[in-house]
Amino acid sequence: MENELLLEGWGLPVLTQPRLATDIRSLRQLPVKRSVASSLSSYSNRLSVSILRIMEANSTWAFALYDFKAMEDGDLAFRAGDLLQLSKSHQENKGQNWLAATNPRTRCVGEVPANYITSERGYSAALDAFRETDRNGASKLLQSNDYSSNFNYVIRPSRECNEMALSIKPLRGNLTHYKIYFSGTDPNCFLFVNKTFKTIEDLVIYYMENEIAPGCILQAYKPFKDSLPTNPQVAR
Repeated sequence: MENELLLEGWGLPVLTQPRLATDIRSLRQLPVKRSVASSLSSYSNRLSVSILRIMEANSTWAFALYDFKAMEDGDLAFRAGDLLQLSKSHQENKGQNWLAATNPRTRCVGEVPANYITSERGYSAALDAFRETDRNGASKLLQSNDYSSNFNYVIRPSRECNEMALSIKPLRGNLTHYKIYFSGTDPNCFLFVNKTFKTIEDLVIYYMENEIAPGCILQAYKPFKDSLPTNPQVAR
């Protein structure tokens, strides 16, 4: 428990401020004070149960661990930090080297190397809070004790095809929904045109440290992995 990162907004004292680089490769764990280790232990158990429920609802979504450039026709390029929607569930894809997927950020489809992506929690502030639900469903989640004790935001599909949205309920203020825009220029991910990001993960991490609006900041208990797996080779 001493190597987990506690961010604001989880009903516990703030132990550290998140020092998260926008590059997923530079995410590192921050130490937790020993005096609260026992409290965090039981809290972590509750978080694990909630994460398992989220994984069941997100069985076709994955997080890109590494950059991948298309090398052959039919390959789908992506960046570390992208969320990808798979055409089959992770169980159906088990044992496959290449998986059919869509990249909402680029609106492209193709195949991705399975060892460049993960559905495992702990790597992504975006995937960990992702739910395949609509605006009403996100509102209900954020008003429920079970979910709001873990996150004050939901990443979800938008009503518009191949778009995404962010729903947030700040500690003080009204529940608000934002569209996550993907433009044709680069960097192309943003809530507002004057602040753009390379990936949705970069966007989420930035707004964990900076207000979207006065008093409106993303908050979560986020245990990041200490490191990523060794950069894999592409298997054809």
